[in-house]
Amino acid sequence: MMQKIYRQRLLISVVLITILSWVEIQYLTEGFNASPVSERSRHIYHLLLLLTIAGIGYWGWGNHPKKWLKSLWLLSYSGVIILLTISAITYVIAGSFNNDIIGFIRVIRIFFCSPMPFFLIYVLSKIN
Repeated sequence: MMQKIYRQRLLISVVLITILSWVEIQYLTEGFNASPVSERSRHIYHLLLLLTIAGIGYWGWGNHPKKWLKSLWLLSYSGVIILLTISAITYVIAGSFNNDIIGFIRVIRIFFCSPMPFFLIYVLSKIN
């Protein structure tokens, strides 16, 4: 019974993360329907979306028998959220960044706002 519950939670989590990722790409980042919001508002939306995905993943891995997977999820998303927050504060204080740094931060954000980290941890869960 417990195995069925954690598998259902994993499935629900990956579906929700995929939907949120699609919405983020379509309406906040690069899609045809990308809304014309201010840069600061878009950054806040990205951070809120990342926090939401982190919470969904934490819930999804919560009942898994291998508890270190939930810890890995929490550690990786905490690190990314801290990195993005420090970058945002530095950007506000300094006023600008090198384009290479902005590109690197963008790639990290897009990766962690996708279902890819979830799938990678799922692959790790299959290793005995």
